Amino acid sequence: MSFTETTFGPKKYLALKKSVTFAEASNKQMYEEAGQKLGSYMGSHGLTPTGPWTVIYFTWDMEKSATDMAIAFPIDNLESVDEGEFSLVEIPETKAVMMVLEGSYEGLSAAHMNTSKQLIDSGYTYSSDAVAIEEYVVDSMHESDPNKLRTNIYHLYK
Repeated sequence: MSFTETTFGPKKYLALKKSVTFAEASNKQMYEEAGQKLGSYMGSHGLTPTGPWTVIYFTWDMEKSATDMAIAFPIDNLESVDEGEFSLVEIPETKAVMMVLEGSYEGLSAAHMNTSKQLIDSGYTYSSDAVAIEEYVVDSMHESDPNKLRTNIYHLYK
């Protein structure tokens, strides 16, 4: 796996925030339902995504086996969100380590662990703005061949 140091953001997202267990975080139905809700909201408010759907992990609690996360779409001109279930998430310009996962989502956990190790070994500390971001450039809802999936993984740091 190769890593690239980069700058992430600034980006604005229309998001559905969730607190879930690690097991729930891999529930495909949760993502499908969130995608439908986000799509409906964007359609009824005249919003157009400016990039691939994204998952943002704000926390990753190993003791509780839980995460605070958001399922989201980037939208450049989003200034506010007027419905309780939805949130505006803003990620400021932040330094990041990025890697690209080609293939099945089964590699996500190892990719995150390797990216975290890269940051720690390099002496960086995580940003308080977001722990990790997954951009689903080619996703399983549009591509049935798992070998053709592509996920950009970012770990933000200070």
